[in-house]
Amino acid sequence: MEWDRVHKQVDSTFSPQQIPPVLRQWEASEAKLWHYTISLGRRFAIRLSRDDKEEHLYICCLGCDFFCGKFRYNELTLTIEYSNNEMEDEHLCVLHDDENSFELKCRSVLLLITDKLFSFSFE
Repeated sequence: MEWDRVHKQVDSTFSPQQIPPVLRQWEASEAKLWHYTISLGRRFAIRLSRDDKEEHLYICCLGCDFFCGKFRYNELTLTIEYSNNEMEDEHLCVLHDDENSFELKCRSVLLLITDKLFSFSFE
């Protein structure tokens, strides 16, 4: 199973309540849009790196509906906002950096911190 393989490589995972403070710790990071797949619910992975950290932060976004931005940033500072669409019984996560004109809307976000470089298959 793919998740078991990925989970063995991951040093830390985070709950939704822990995501905003973790993103603050990774302010002004180099960001690369690492992977996207249209199958399995439009999934997106972003990799954040910093010179002062050996690890990488992978932001895995599930159920992506909207993206506006570049494929690479030298200093991206992401924040996250959560909202509920009670009419459609949906949750929405919005990752954004207004200064860099970056915005990504999705249904859920998972953060992974690891010192390993790996590619996602999302399967």
